[in-house]
Order: sequence, then structure tokens, then C-alpha cells
Amino acid sequence: MKAYLLDVFIILFLVSFLYGCNSKSYEIEEEIDSSLVTSKPEIKQDLEEPKLEIKEETKQVPKVASVSYTIQLGAFSKETNSIEFVKNAKQNLTGDIYTRLVNGLYKVRYGNYNTKEEAVSNLNTVRDLGYDDAFIIEIKKLN
Repeated sequence: MKAYLLDVFIILFLVSFLYGCNSKSYEIEEEIDSSLVTSKPEIKQDLEEPKLEIKEETKQVPKVASVSYTIQLGAFSKETNSIEFVKNAKQNLTGDIYTRLVNGLYKVRYGNYNTKEEAVSNLNTVRDLGYDDAFIIEIKKLN
């Protein structure tokens, strides 16, 4: 019964909404007091176009003073893990093994080479010793 009454109510609402206020006799007429009406404002035709100023932006690229290479052996989120890794690496490798904190990771690196060829040669040796994930890092020193 409730569903039937709800359907009837919805139908009556839609009919009254669609057909309820369609008569022109309900339009409201406004009287305009002629003393309040002013003449139309003048529109100026001589408009200046906006001037666009375009500035050329030059991005200065920093000059590279020198480039060197190193081999990254591993990267760790915990400093204690990097310290333990360095201890084990020093047993297998001779040379400069150091850690750098970069973007929250302790990166263990080996050597400092002036040429990429020298770094590649040492990378092959490092991989032969079991550091399969090792790779070369290019280090640019800026002016």
C-alpha cells in the first residue's frame, strides 16, 4: 500500500511540476519609471591592443670542471648493514672503499678513476670476485 501511495505521489508531483506554471497570465509586468532611464553609455571603439612582452629566459647550465668514475658495490637503508658490507669488501678488495649517504641510502663505493675505461676494467675484476650487482657511477664536479 505504501509503495502504491508513493507512486501516486511521484506521478502527481511530476504532473504538477511539468504543467503547473505554463500560463502566460502569470507573467509579471514591470512598470519602468522613465525618469530613471538614462541614455546608453558611449562605447569607445579606439581600444588599444594589450602589449605582450616576451622575455627570453635562458637557463644557465653549470659548467663541468671534471669527470671521474667510481664503482658502486651496494646500497643499504641501514648504516649498520653498510658497515658490515664494507668490512667484508675490504677483505676481498684492495683500494679505496668508502660509503656515501645519498637520498637516505648508504652507498658503498670502490675506487676513483679518471677514465671510464679504467673503471670498466676494475668493474670486471670486482664482478669476478662475486659483486655481480656492481656498476659504474659517473661523478661530475662543477665549477
